[in-house]
Amino acid sequence: AQSGAKSVADAMGKAARAGTLSGGLIAEFDQMGASAAVDASLIDMCGDPQFGDSVFRLTRDRLSRRGVAGAEALATAHQRATAVAPNGSAVVAYARYLLLIGDIGKNGVLAAGQPAPDKLVVDPAETAKSVQDAPADETVRATHALALVQAGRGTESFGVFDDITIFFNRLPPPMQAVLTAAASASDEPALAGEMRKKITSDALLPSEQKLLLSLPVP
Repeated sequence: AQSGAKSVADAMGKAARAGTLSGGLIAEFDQMGASAAVDASLIDMCGDPQFGDSVFRLTRDRLSRRGVAGAEALATAHQRATAVAPNGSAVVAYARYLLLIGDIGKNGVLAAGQPAPDKLVVDPAETAKSVQDAPADETVRATHALALVQAGRGTESFGVFDDITIFFNRLPPPMQAVLTAAASASDEPALAGEMRKKITSDALLPSEQKLLLSLPVP
């Protein structure tokens, strides 16, 4: 088993160095029954200065689908990636996401026209710049959408995804929750209601569940 785990780690490391590590390759290892080795390898590689940020993006997608069960491992992965790539787009997006989801989960989604709080935990101008820098990263866009909602500019939040193709059913539940909140804040209650029905709430953290619970039911 130990040699099998090393083989997985070696193969994933080689792919990461070549820039070919992907969800498809990871799925192949999962089908071989090597999921635990995949988890360990991803978390370990998040601490590599060469590709820590890009590997963290994959790791977040994987572990955030597990809700509370994946939270500790995801926190470790983020800590490792932050140490080697503090300004990486995926690393920064997740740090901002945690601030925003905690704040919005506590205070609720701002309705259209509702004034923004006196103090913003994340500046939408900063998240907008991040979208410009990494336009293909849906997690960066999701963070920007949440920042707009938090700033009382919720009507703009769903438009963040206008020029990118996103397959809702393939997203991790937390990202689905963000899109649902953005649709609701953008005065699309029927669409938000349909999205909400598709989300596996057990795969959300408590703060993410509060985000959904704060939305008006159409």
